[in-house]
Amino acid sequence: MMRTNRQDTVWSVETKSVAVATDLGKYDSYTVKNLKNLDAVLLEANHDIHMLEVGGYPYYLKQRILGDRGHLSNELSGQLLCDILHDNLKHIMLGHLSRENNYAKTCL
Repeated sequence: MMRTNRQDTVWSVETKSVAVATDLGKYDSYTVKNLKNLDAVLLEANHDIHMLEVGGYPYYLKQRILGDRGHLSNELSGQLLCDILHDNLKHIMLGHLSRENNYAKTCL
């Protein structure tokens, strides 16, 4: 079970394990430990930091999104993926992409 501001889940069926990791804000060694050795992961890549900073959201909302209980940026999502990547991780999906502060091409 992931420790976040919302309940995220790691499922295991027989010998396969899948995780959904969203609304993380930031991640730590606990998160990395619980997302290692998966067969598949859906990982949040919510926003491009620059797009968020110059976009139309009010200041308080930008601060919440960027905060510890907000959303993973593309950069943090990429770093987390590097921390959990291994040869048997066969499926990686990016989710919770902001319509206003991200493009699919930007988070790849």
